[in-house]
Amino acid sequence: MDESAGAWERLAAINMTMYRRIVENLNAAVGAVNLAAQSDAAAQVIWREHAVRQIMRVHNTFTAWNSLIRCRAGDPPTIPGDQRVFRLGDLLDWLAVEMRQPRKAHAHDDLRLRGRRDTLQEALILLYSGAFALGPGARLVVTPSPKGVTLGVRYRKFGDAPPSLNALLSRQSDNWRMENLTFELACVRDFLEMSDCVLNYQVEERHCALTFFVPAARQRTWTRRLRPRRNAGEPLGPAETILNETGLRGETLTNLDDDGDGDVTLDSDQSVGR
Repeated sequence: MDESAGAWERLAAINMTMYRRIVENLNAAVGAVNLAAQSDAAAQVIWREHAVRQIMRVHNTFTAWNSLIRCRAGDPPTIPGDQRVFRLGDLLDWLAVEMRQPRKAHAHDDLRLRGRRDTLQEALILLYSGAFALGPGARLVVTPSPKGVTLGVRYRKFGDAPPSLNALLSRQSDNWRMENLTFELACVRDFLEMSDCVLNYQVEERHCALTFFVPAARQRTWTRRLRPRRNAGEPLGPAETILNETGLRGETLTNLDDDGDGDVTLDSDQSVGR
């Protein structure tokens, strides 16, 4: 009975958090539609685009939380094919819109990351909103590198900060916001695990940080060589003749493994290197 009650409490917490996130975006979309109806032609385009963005946020939010619920119910955390690999620049564009801040082009914008983008975005949103309850001066952390990108939040240390992530997640509080924040951080950890990412918690002298690392899509190399002929005097076969003429015998094929299945495919902008 206690286990069943705990399951219902967790389900109620997911429902409340998911409901809040969806209703916020739906209210913003309805407000944009109403403003578009009362504006001139030029402003209508702007407000309609804003309404579409809010609806897309609702869709992404629902998809992320639905995936989390299914994963907790025992389904494997599979990543849809269209979300397995995405550009860092697209993620930064989304982040700039969410934060309502302009951004400059970055040297690593074309870096391809591997993970489930909708759940990673939801995890980052929950971290950012929760950071304001943990301490003042909350700000986003975005640190790209050729190997991937570190995302998260950093805030000023306030009072006695828990020494570890487990201590932070198990902290008891009479404040409803802190109690709900503990649940949200647990969801963040689950969201990240669906993309094989890990939530890290650092406590420094004056600051604390909650971050996670999204790796770049792995680049794999295959080397394939033809078997040597048994008889040195045996005539060359058609395939060997072509390879010798083109200089491709025993060459290495390099391909970005988007789906992680180990298949060798060449895109239109890739070539066989010598």
